[in-house]
Amino acid sequence: MLYENNFFPWVVTNALKELRNEGDIVRLDKSDIPELNNLKASSLTFYVNTNATRTDHEFSIVKKHAVSTVKLVGVYSDPDTIRVKGNQLESLVETQLQILQFKIVGKNTNKYNGIKWTKTNHNLDFIAEKNNLVIGVEVKNTLDIIPPDEIDRKIDLYRHLGIIPVFAVRWIKPYVNCIHRQG
Repeated sequence: MLYENNFFPWVVTNALKELRNEGDIVRLDKSDIPELNNLKASSLTFYVNTNATRTDHEFSIVKKHAVSTVKLVGVYSDPDTIRVKGNQLESLVETQLQILQFKIVGKNTNKYNGIKWTKTNHNLDFIAEKNNLVIGVEVKNTLDIIPPDEIDRKIDLYRHLGIIPVFAVRWIKPYVNCIHRQG
C-alpha cells in the first residue's frame, strides 16, 4: 500500500475502516477470493475501490492482482529468502562500517571492554570503534515492526556496555516510552 510510506499503520487502518464504512472501498480476503487459500501468504487482506468490483470482469482483474500479490509476498516471506536477505543486510552494514573506517571489535556479542550483559541472552550484531566513538549495531531486515520490549532490552544492553546504539532496520515504530527512558 502506497500510504504506508507516509503514515503509521494504525492511521492507515483507521482510514480504511472509515472509507469502508462510507462505502468507498470494499474489503477482500480469502473468503472472497478462494484462489488465495492454497498460497503461503493467504491471510492478506485487500481494500479496493468499490467501483473496481462492480462487474464480473472488473472483479476478475482485482482477483488476478490479489493472487499475484499474495504469491509475491509468499516468496519474500519464505524463511530461506528472509535468511539470505538478512545475511545480505548484515554484510552490507559490515562493509559500510569498514568503508567509514570503523574497526569492528565484536560480532554477535554481548561483551565490550571487559563488561558483559547477563540479564538476557540478547547480543548485538556488531560493535565498532572509530577514534573515541564506540557504537553497537543491531541489524533487522524483517517485515515486522520490532516490539517495544525488544527495543528496550537492546537499549539497556547498549547502556550497560557504555556504547552508542545504532539500529539498521527496515522499520522502527517511534515508541514514546523508549524516548522517555533516555537520560
